[in-house]
Amino acid sequence: NMLRRFHYGEPAATANTAKPAGGILPALLNPYRDASAIRYQYPLYLAPPDGTDQAMLAKPAAEHLMDSLEELTLGENDAKILKDNLPWIERYIRQQLKSPAPVDALEVFEAAGAAMQEQLGLEQSSREQLAADLERLKAAIAPGGQFLGYGPHASLHLMVHAIRHRNEHTREAFRQQVNKYIHGLSSLLEVEKAKAAETGKGGDDADGAASRYLDSGALSGMLGKRARGSVNLPAERRTRIEGALQVLQAWQDGPVLVKFVGTLDDPALAALPALEIVSSGNPCTTATEIFTQDATKFAQLFAAARIAALEIEDKYDPEIHDSWFASFDWQAFSDEEMQLVTRIMALVSADHLAGDGLPAFTKLLGSRLPVHVLTWVRAYDNPAARPGEGPFDAYRFELAYFGVGHRQVVVAQSSAARHEDLLKGFLCALDSNRTSLHLINRGTQTKTEKPLLDPWFVASAALESRAHPFLLVNPDAGDHAAERISFGGNPQMDNDWPVEK
Repeated sequence: NMLRRFHYGEPAATANTAKPAGGILPALLNPYRDASAIRYQYPLYLAPPDGTDQAMLAKPAAEHLMDSLEELTLGENDAKILKDNLPWIERYIRQQLKSPAPVDALEVFEAAGAAMQEQLGLEQSSREQLAADLERLKAAIAPGGQFLGYGPHASLHLMVHAIRHRNEHTREAFRQQVNKYIHGLSSLLEVEKAKAAETGKGGDDADGAASRYLDSGALSGMLGKRARGSVNLPAERRTRIEGALQVLQAWQDGPVLVKFVGTLDDPALAALPALEIVSSGNPCTTATEIFTQDATKFAQLFAAARIAALEIEDKYDPEIHDSWFASFDWQAFSDEEMQLVTRIMALVSADHLAGDGLPAFTKLLGSRLPVHVLTWVRAYDNPAARPGEGPFDAYRFELAYFGVGHRQVVVAQSSAARHEDLLKGFLCALDSNRTSLHLINRGTQTKTEKPLLDPWFVASAALESRAHPFLLVNPDAGDHAAERISFGGNPQMDNDWPVEK
């Protein structure tokens, strides 16, 4: 009777009860205290970029090793010792990932293999066979591959990993294209020098180091309109070509692929060459400003590349193109060009988004800027709760619904405990060139110094209980809401509640 009145919120009953002391858990959860004894998706094997969009990004390390071993062995009894002890290697790898940062997969696997051989203490023939099998399995780990353990910033490491897969080969292809444009524009100017030399108007410039290697008759074909013969380029066109060439030659493609804007204290992330961290107390506003600055620089580069393509084909029409390039900015970028712009990620707390940061957040979601907002959501909390209020004193502020209300925003509510669904939301946003909102549950308990359960289990429980359901809204998927939204990442999504044996 006392407990019933306590749960109804009767003050007298509350005064006559006491909170359990120490690390108390429901009995059914007691087996989950020791996370090292339970197998789950982490650690992940992160495959290095191979130059294709279809490449495998990440896979549970145990699954990757088992699948690779199955491909290498022919019979059921082949590599039997190694197959039987793969869980031991998996557990060893997880224990070695004391830091949440990715580590070199080859080094850790070699250490695991050596430790396992020492642990088993096999006779010589079996030891040699096991060593040979381990060497063959090691070939399945590509140079540059990494193992990633579960941690508070695992989702950020996966985001950077996804961007590298999407952008590294795209940047390389663009670098090669820029080199072709530089060569083409330089050839046009060399033709002009050769013409000037033939007419005696070239001066010293006509006798450059490269001039003796050029066939002016052959290079004149670059001008496209053969009927003009040796007519010199108009001064306006020559100035335009020289200006575009100067921009293309001055461009230096740096290693930074993504900028995180906000507060982030993680030395492992800060050390990544592909990442730059910009500290800000108002990430949404600062991210908008940074994107505008970066886009202005890329606009000059893309305009020069487009002018080069037109001039090399002799298709530039001043009446059409002058006004176009005079107002050329990020809104005129093609989808392919937009993919080359440095990614901007605003890291914001859910409390800030639902409180003081709400105006800047709303403005960003309606701006059309391809800026990504990442925030961590606690399933047991209300981000809009005021100081002194409990999480259930008012209706919960649902950031996902708020994002959906802006209609043209990619919204991905996901869990770091499910890497495949997390990456699905990341890739959808990266490919869409839209503003995006990522609401990620990590399972971390900020109000507890020493959590009773591993964060992975807490994040998984939030997904299983529908407290933090998977949700992906992609405006590019169709005109109707039913086409845009996906609930596919929820366990047993056809049932009201998942049922586990």
